[in-house]
Amino acid sequence: MSSKRASGTGSEWFSYSFRDNQTVKLALLTPTRFRCRLSCQCVTVTYSFRPYYFSVSYSFRIQLNLSTR
Repeated sequence: MSSKRASGTGSEWFSYSFRDNQTVKLALLTPTRFRCRLSCQCVTVTYSFRPYYFSVSYSFRIQLNLSTR
């Protein structure tokens, strides 16, 4: 379980890369009147090694909580 908090003004970028060239970016813009919490939990991680082939499969849950101060 890894969590990252952002409060006040600013932006937080979370990027996840898939298959070396696909990147998913999640941007959070947090106004001053909101408190943002992002929790990312890794559910399963699987590594497969084969001749001339490398596979990595994993899944994760993202929980986003917005609350006023």
